Amino acid sequence: MWLKLRGVFPIRVIENAAGAYLASDHFLSSNAAPTMRLSRVRRNLESPLFKWLFAFVWPKNSFVLFLGVLLHVLISSTYLPVFPTKTTQIPLDNSSIFTVIIAKRSRSSQLHAIHSTWLQRMDRFHVFSDGTIRDPNVPQTRMPRVYKTWRSWLRTRWIAHFTKEHITDAYDWYLFVHDETFLMTEELKLLLKEHSPSEKIYFVIGENVSSRQKYAKAALVLNRASLDFLAATMHHHKHSICGNTPNIFDLHACFATEGFKKVDVDEDLQGKNRYLHVKRHLSPTEYTEHTKLGIYDDGKSIFDHLSRDVLAFFNLRRSELLVYELLLYGLERSHLVAKAHSDED
Repeated sequence: MWLKLRGVFPIRVIENAAGAYLASDHFLSSNAAPTMRLSRVRRNLESPLFKWLFAFVWPKNSFVLFLGVLLHVLISSTYLPVFPTKTTQIPLDNSSIFTVIIAKRSRSSQLHAIHSTWLQRMDRFHVFSDGTIRDPNVPQTRMPRVYKTWRSWLRTRWIAHFTKEHITDAYDWYLFVHDETFLMTEELKLLLKEHSPSEKIYFVIGENVSSRQKYAKAALVLNRASLDFLAATMHHHKHSICGNTPNIFDLHACFATEGFKKVDVDEDLQGKNRYLHVKRHLSPTEYTEHTKLGIYDDGKSIFDHLSRDVLAFFNLRRSELLVYELLLYGLERSHLVAKAHSDED
């Protein structure tokens, strides 16, 4: 399955994924069903402006230029909400989260996009990169060189060890993500509220991909116990199950040696995916040729297999991170205040 937006956008996903955020604001009726609460968001997305954007501009090379102009106008307006440093939509309770961003220096624009979008709704974060990113507002640490790719589990375990030793504040959960991820923060916090940080558990979001990509882009969520254990594997002998050889390291087998259990969160109760790995296969020339031949698939069917409780989107470009933020959180909502108790239809 792959994603190619042409006259279609995951409106159902937007409705439900933003549901927790909108429902937590007191301008909406607390008795209304989530899908009814977001009917107004659907009407906004079906406006002529957004229809024109996704039907004609998205597949073209001019999209980036157009997006820059559009975002400049919107950000300059007074309609976009100002996000606080810490989220206030959901009480922290047992869901305080320390976020680790694994970034590449060559993609610093990706990090800036994340920093200005969903990362602002997290409690605290720290960036680990392969080089120094010039931004005084970003707490960061340079990672050491390791064998194989920068995403190897050996490097992730080094980050876990660093976090254990140098992050003195106590957190219940530790989130590890890459700089191409858009996280639905409210959905994640609602999920974690269902589990105790004292359990011997861990989460992997977006794991069910091809064997070649396995673990490369997934998000990892640990509690303190699983973090301490993963950090300790840095000192394991290379021939053990938790050894330092990236090619044979099995995360689940390693955790199982100490009785840790993986919580399956990649699918909902209906068997639909709670994540989306964005894949791109068609060049503009191929798109034109396939359209003429009548064999072009706009990717709409992918949303039949996508959960309404989506947790994360992976493999996004900088422009796509900004678009997701705009559509999920940036739509002007002041008109909802006076209509909070009106007919949801």
